[in-house]
Amino acid sequence: MLFVLSFFMLNINAQKNNKKTIIYGFVKDSLNKPVANVSIFINGVITNKKTNSKGYYKIRLKKAPNKVSVLSSTYGVEEVLYENENKINFVFDKSSLTKDKFNYTIYKKKPKRVIAANRVYNTIYDYFRDRVSGVRVSGNNEILVRGITSLRSNTAPLFVVNKSPIRNIDTINPNEIKSVSVLKGPECAAYGSRGANGVILINTY
Repeated sequence: MLFVLSFFMLNINAQKNNKKTIIYGFVKDSLNKPVANVSIFINGVITNKKTNSKGYYKIRLKKAPNKVSVLSSTYGVEEVLYENENKINFVFDKSSLTKDKFNYTIYKKKPKRVIAANRVYNTIYDYFRDRVSGVRVSGNNEILVRGITSLRSNTAPLFVVNKSPIRNIDTINPNEIKSVSVLKGPECAAYGSRGANGVILINTY
């Protein structure tokens, strides 16, 4: 009887320990409109979860967190302490962009490594201004490769993200950038005329 009772109690404890925490909710702006593509953080650690087109998110965790945060490159950061509630909604307001919550280190799960120590970037252009040498970013967010003078009306370099050329880099989350390389001169020959204004290679996690 003691053996059976002990086995039964162990099973109950195992089930409790294996019980996952589910957190879900909506992220909206000050006009009550859903905000899509918002990154979800657990205890200051970035996850692979983001809000969908309706501003909805859902995340399963192995254990209850201490705090849950959301980050938008447009609206800023909001954060709440976890108090055993399953549904957590976030609303961005004007103060979201000015909060000191930008000043924490972000880690990426799988692999767990530092992406941007002690800073979260609002836009990819802020990232380029602060971390990428060999380029110049104008006030209206035009990126030019230093040392290249083009006779063409178009002076924009070719952007290659994860080996695929793209035209618009606005949608790239700067806090998920793994590396940036700036190519010019003979290094751009492989890209033909498209690389005449330089080539910027971007790799993300």
